[in-house]
Amino acid sequence: MTWLDLGVAIAATAAIILIPGLGLAALLGLRGLWAWGMAAPFGLTVVVLASLVAPMLALPWGLLPVVAVFVVIGGGIAASRALTGGFRRRPLHRSAGRDWPTIAALILAAGILMVQLGQVIQAPGNISQTFDNIFHLNGIRYALDTANASPLHLGSMTSESGGVWFYPSAWHAVASLVVQITGVDIAVASNGLVFFSACLLWPAGTVLLTRTLFGSGTALMLSAGVFAAALPAMPLLPLDYGVLYPFALGLSVVPAALAAVLALLRIGVVSVPRGVTWIWVIAVLGSLPALAIAHPGAFMAWLVLASIAVLIGFVMYLRSAPRKRPLILASGGFLAYVGAALLAWRVLKPPVDARTWPPTLTLGQGVGEAMTLSYWGGAIPVIAVAALVAGLVVCVRRRTTADVWAITAFASTSLLYIAAVSLPWPTLRDLLTASWYNNAPRLAAIVPIVVVPLAALGAAAVWSRVRVRIDRAVKAGDARGRVRRSIGVGLLVLLVAGTQMGAVAQAVEKAAAGYALTADSALVSEDEMALLRRLPDEVPEDAVIAGSPWTGAGLAYALSGRQVLMPHTLMDIDEETALINDRLDEATTAPEVCTAVQVKDVEYVLDFGSREVHGAEHPYPGFDDLAASGAVEVVDSEGAAVLYRVIACGADR
Repeated sequence: MTWLDLGVAIAATAAIILIPGLGLAALLGLRGLWAWGMAAPFGLTVVVLASLVAPMLALPWGLLPVVAVFVVIGGGIAASRALTGGFRRRPLHRSAGRDWPTIAALILAAGILMVQLGQVIQAPGNISQTFDNIFHLNGIRYALDTANASPLHLGSMTSESGGVWFYPSAWHAVASLVVQITGVDIAVASNGLVFFSACLLWPAGTVLLTRTLFGSGTALMLSAGVFAAALPAMPLLPLDYGVLYPFALGLSVVPAALAAVLALLRIGVVSVPRGVTWIWVIAVLGSLPALAIAHPGAFMAWLVLASIAVLIGFVMYLRSAPRKRPLILASGGFLAYVGAALLAWRVLKPPVDARTWPPTLTLGQGVGEAMTLSYWGGAIPVIAVAALVAGLVVCVRRRTTADVWAITAFASTSLLYIAAVSLPWPTLRDLLTASWYNNAPRLAAIVPIVVVPLAALGAAAVWSRVRVRIDRAVKAGDARGRVRRSIGVGLLVLLVAGTQMGAVAQAVEKAAAGYALTADSALVSEDEMALLRRLPDEVPEDAVIAGSPWTGAGLAYALSGRQVLMPHTLMDIDEETALINDRLDEATTAPEVCTAVQVKDVEYVLDFGSREVHGAEHPYPGFDDLAASGAVEVVDSEGAAVLYRVIACGADR
């Protein structure tokens, strides 16, 4: 596995999402940054709808369902525009602003984030050494093996009786397509999706949201690019903690989907012609499947922020003194939206036994973290905080509808984080944050969606003051322009360098520790990884491998392509599996154990010791005394990691 392999995986990911996404954006009439920003939610919607439809039509998972869904949706949009004369109307008035600052912002953000993520993963085949990654990597393999990436199917990996009825599968659907197309390793495909979502989707969305709210000024756009890569809470935190790959993917497209809502409601500086409202309705609705199936928590984050915009838009409408009949229709629509939002708030949350994260700070400490952007015990990103304060001051002074939305959105997301990390009243806390498992890191990752535009606005305001002083100090026009450019470039360099120190550097170092492959890595050590990579040459394709998934042995499924008895830690255990886990070392004297072994086709065992990913203890007595039991023989070993073959129940099964 080389960095070239990772580059191929990133390119394949981009093609899978952006080709259909850009195609749909073009059919809607979107151009420039709007097309680039909306391509992600549109393309992801195509993929997730294809993953849902394919099994219903008995189609194996692959590019064919994706192409088919794209053709159907694209044909519907084209037909609608043709019937309504929409091809003669542009969804946005052409902007008088220059495009180069926007392009430079996207390149700047992507470059900085690529450097950060390169430092984090360290090698293209490294994996996140975290609990959730057992499911995510094996889930990609399961989608490939079953030719089914539907969110209604993926949860069955953990149970023969069906398991979880819905699991957000967009991440696994895209990654499995990357493996199909390129043949890269699953770990490389997963990392390719990490780079793509963090370096391309996230900056495109946040820069688009900034431009929608506050304009396309050079300083504003460049600052947005810098701050998109300057907040440890997103995208680094969800790529480190958990690991929250599906949530990170969903959040990366929230800003663009939110920008479409603001454009629809005419909040901000966007210039939307009359008579094309239906185009923006389609743009908003076209984003929602991507959010919901990438992760319901991302959809709920969008719902909170979009609801603020809907409320502001409705108040604006009331202040315009509308006529009675339109007022009744608008009021009915608003009430319907409120009802749907409240229903989603009530329904779209995990079960009670999954919302077990308790508060970890006092209320005062929680407020302190929220106000200083030092989420989850991180360092304070000083420059980002200063720029945020400046941006809030600008908003308070101007009080445009965009400013009101930005202030309210920042306050709301901050309050949700405070509730999750420190609210001492359980019922109220659960009411507010249940949609995110009452888990503070998930709430922390949402706030940067609003902080990036505000911090960019603050930095642009500071530059505006600096420009005034330059103009006063330098009288000659030509010299003034040169001085402006020189000082501007210098300040931009300082802004980039300053924001990458302190909090970001600390976050990168912490995340890198979670991806490092060492002798004592939390999930799979160097020795264990070396053994897993040799399994394809040592274990037949139809054999099943037993072993404790808590020690990383279950990742033999994802990393070697060999079936395992337990592909995840949280499994529904049947009687035969329980018997193997509890008594395999008695196989020479207990015929019922051999019966279970034969039913489950278990021929091999991976022994990765007793150290578990979370440092807990989940004993499997059947694996404790294998070496001395006579039930197995050693096939291969690397350090303390051992691969056994079961011989007690007949070697030629």
